[in-house]
Formats: sequence, structure tokens, C-alpha cells
Amino acid sequence: MISSSLRLALPNLWNIHVCLRDSTVVQITFLIMMKLKPFILRVIFSIAVILFCNQAFPLLLTQFDAVHFSPVSFAQSPNHQVSAQTVYYSITGSTANELRSQLNQRGVIHPPNGERYDAYTNWYVRWNYRYQTQASRCRISSANVHTDVKITLPRWTASSSISPALKNKWNRYIQALQVHENGHKQNGIDAGKEVLRTLLSMSAYPTCAQLEVAANAAANQVIKNYSQRDIEYDRLTQHGVSQGAVFP
Repeated sequence: MISSSLRLALPNLWNIHVCLRDSTVVQITFLIMMKLKPFILRVIFSIAVILFCNQAFPLLLTQFDAVHFSPVSFAQSPNHQVSAQTVYYSITGSTANELRSQLNQRGVIHPPNGERYDAYTNWYVRWNYRYQTQASRCRISSANVHTDVKITLPRWTASSSISPALKNKWNRYIQALQVHENGHKQNGIDAGKEVLRTLLSMSAYPTCAQLEVAANAAANQVIKNYSQRDIEYDRLTQHGVSQGAVFP
């Protein structure tokens, strides 16, 4: 039997893992370690870092109601970069009704209509391009697109006293919710791809000023089309209901 005071003193391996996973912490730790010549000083410093990650680091995280988790950046093509991250907001409760009440109170507010949703996906596409003049005509010579995606989801940490049935119901709901939000994420990524194709296929114009106006108008039309596709996606799925995103 471990007393409660001793249990609190034991290192939290998850906190230490998350803390040390941060590249800034690792870099600073490594630089300081290299400065400490005696082995005993390195050992003492290592213990200090572990204590910091176990105690101070979680306190820093709890200053934020929503914690950014697992940012991902990957290339869809050499000229299209995608950055994606998931943000969580915390809810509490021990019954399905309490959890639903928390979702209704703490869910994400959709700015256009002011309604609150259990989850939400934002995507933003930005672009730049170079152009050149040949034979008195201006055309785009290269283009780059970056798509940023942020998914916001609820996070509930079930205590040991919660029934397995409620835990399973919640897990099924979250999985279905993620499937639905990934559909919005894909719309954003596809919008970025289409913007890149549109820019690279632009016809030549008499002046570069005319080309710039036409290129930006065409790219913005792509964004408008895919925003409408998001609306249609929500209509067809009833905001995820047809995909199983219903709680309780």
C-alpha cells in the first residue's frame, strides 16, 4: 500500500515525457549538460530537470483552458504545405447528462451564427506566387500554398469510479466526432490543392497588375467554393449525426 503523500511524490512519467518531448526543453537541457564537467553535477542537474517536468511543467499547462496537442506539419506536394493541430477543451462530469450539459456550456462558438458546437474545425489557406513577363504578356512562373488546420475537440478524463458503459459510449462518440471533423479538415486540404492548381494554370495577361487581380480573385473563389462544401457536408451528415457523433 502506497500512502497518498508518497504517491504524489512519485514522478509522473507522462508529464516528464511531454515536457522532454518539447524541443526547446531538450535543447536547453543538452546545452547546460555540456557545460557541467563533473559527472555528479550532471546527475544533479538531470534530477532537477525531471522534478521540473513532473511538478512545474503541468502547472504551466493548466494555465490554459485549451491545450494544443500533437501539431503536425507535412507536405502535400513540394509547393503545398499543410500544418494541422488539435486543440482540446476540458469538460467534467460523472453521468451522461452532466457531460452533455458541459458540452453545451463549453463547446465551440461558431462566429457566423453564434451557435455552440461540441467540436469545430478551422482551416485557412494562404498563397503567394511569382510572375514574369514574356512577349509582352505576364504569367505566373511559380506558386506556393500553405494550409493551416485547427480541430477543436472536447476532452473528458474519466475517473476510476465511472462505469465502463459510460466510458465506452464516450469513446465511441469521440471517435465518430473525429471522423466528422476530419472531413472538414480534408476540405481545407483539398481547397489548398485547388488553389495551387488554379494559380499555376492561370492564363497570361497583358499586365502583371491585371494578372494579380485575376489570380487572387480566382483563388478566393476556390476558398468560397470549399467553404460552401463544408456547409453542404454538415447538412448531409447533420453535423456528424449520420456518422454516429451523437451523445448521449
